[in-house]
Amino acid sequence: MVVQPDGKTLGAGRIDDINGSDILVQRLMPDGSPDPSFGSGGMVTTGAIGHGYSAYAVGVQSTGKIIVAGGDLNFSPYDGNLLLVRYLADGTLDATFGNGGIISSDLNCAPGFQHASALGILPDDRIVIVGVSGGCGDGLVCARFTPDGNLDPAFGVSGVALTGVPASVGVCLHLNEDGSVIAGGNCKQPLTGEDWLLARFHSDGVLDPTSALGRGHFPGIAHDVARCERANDGRIAAWVIGASRARMMYPRWRCSKPTAITPCLRQRWPIVPSLHHTAIWTSLEHHCAAGS
Repeated sequence: MVVQPDGKTLGAGRIDDINGSDILVQRLMPDGSPDPSFGSGGMVTTGAIGHGYSAYAVGVQSTGKIIVAGGDLNFSPYDGNLLLVRYLADGTLDATFGNGGIISSDLNCAPGFQHASALGILPDDRIVIVGVSGGCGDGLVCARFTPDGNLDPAFGVSGVALTGVPASVGVCLHLNEDGSVIAGGNCKQPLTGEDWLLARFHSDGVLDPTSALGRGHFPGIAHDVARCERANDGRIAAWVIGASRARMMYPRWRCSKPTAITPCLRQRWPIVPSLHHTAIWTSLEHHCAAGS
């Protein structure tokens, strides 16, 4: 979801049916009513026969054009690509972007399952995504595209940068003013389940070894960085979701120093328990590298 400068709110998701799934984009007026100037009744849908389209993030370029990022599942042959779709301000597909407004990219990788989980738009309208690439080592991927949707050769290797952490997934990102990228997500571990994962890429896509922010784990709990931001003081705030068979945890981490990874429990309180889980909120102070 993103709020436009005019106060209108854009959201993107998907609609499932027996034939697959389509992207759904909706725009609301500042008062929450559907925007009649966008699509049909404030909504547009985009799909293709034999494909399952999913949208996980949305952003707006300085031109007012709308970028949606997600995944394209091809049913035959069974494969998955990263998906970018661009719409004009009125919800019409932008014919100048990719193939009729749609880009389905394998990120120059071998066959596998690629998708974008998070999206950022730079001031010059270049597009940054974080997600997963099954064909490039099965790990967290950060890719940058030019404003018109081509992979940016000035970033990483032909537009694509990897952490090198196997079985990792990118979930969120934060763009710094210098063009560097903070990426958050998780990585699966044979003995501990899922660890939370944070990494930083320089503006040229090189993984920063001095503050590749780290990873961590609570025993018996799977983790995922659901959101990451940079505070005004330069520290990184990461919202980490954790879940076990007994409970779900939603800690918030504040990062400032390079190496310590032991969190300090500050407070927790119960949320309404479900049939299978007891949910609690936990706020933690965590020290890790912030960098500039």
